[in-house]
Amino acid sequence: MIHYELEQLRVEGALPDVIYKFGDKVRLKSGERAGEVGRIVALISLEPAPYYVIEFPDGLSETQSNTKPSERGSEIVMSWPNDETWSAEKHEQIVATEDGDRFLRVVDCGRLFLPSGKLVACDPFVFLQSSGNPHVLVPPGHYSVSVTLADVSEKFEGSDIREAYATVRIANGSEAYRRVLPLARDRESREPLDDDDEFTGFPVDAGTACFVDDEAVARCMPADINWYETLFDNGRDDSWFAQMDDPKHIRVGVANIRLPLARSNENIMIIHSGWGDGVYPVVGSFDARHQILAVHIDFFVVQ
Repeated sequence: MIHYELEQLRVEGALPDVIYKFGDKVRLKSGERAGEVGRIVALISLEPAPYYVIEFPDGLSETQSNTKPSERGSEIVMSWPNDETWSAEKHEQIVATEDGDRFLRVVDCGRLFLPSGKLVACDPFVFLQSSGNPHVLVPPGHYSVSVTLADVSEKFEGSDIREAYATVRIANGSEAYRRVLPLARDRESREPLDDDDEFTGFPVDAGTACFVDDEAVARCMPADINWYETLFDNGRDDSWFAQMDDPKHIRVGVANIRLPLARSNENIMIIHSGWGDGVYPVVGSFDARHQILAVHIDFFVVQ
């Protein structure tokens, strides 16, 4: 095992003492083992910065001198979704990606009611079921939802806007780390994957994703009718398609829709899915005490 120092996370200009989650996979950016991947297995100290033990697959051990690792130039880079390209909720910022710069801004979509805390993320037009949808668990409540938009046009003139992230903000706080949240039905396993380079996600076949409460769907969506013909695309201004295409609603591609049989303002948030069809992960943001702060869909527009 080799000891290395991890960089602290910068959060809104501050440098809080961030404790990375044990088991996180990290990759060395420089030093004797540059490019190799290991896992955090122990915390040695917090001063002058968090100092960790990283275990490598080959099982080799090596002693660490008292010289500060930062003086030797060792540097660690976290892999997705904890890498430096993560950009959910960044507002009016330009970020660099593999495919060029993106100008980001955040659109407020209103509040989502989660009476059961069973937060569903799926393609509403293809995969939403009347009950038993795969979901992640959060405390029941009303939560703000936002979409991070990316202007991918060459000169940021607004000709090509893509949805980069959709976010349900559960609580305020300093983000310490992120991890993929497996979508699961009741009584199914919610254990995280062992391999951080992989992810579980949900399929999109109609270029659209959503956030909605599973029990709200069971209570507030009509039974024994064809949702597509009666709700999604019925030719009226109140159809879900029409509301998504209405620039006066929130913006084109985003809709906050009251469920048809709602009694307590149960609703669904519908969002175009960035580049379109694909498989997209649900990612949780956590603080240093492992309390969930937000749930995101990453549409892989910013990489």
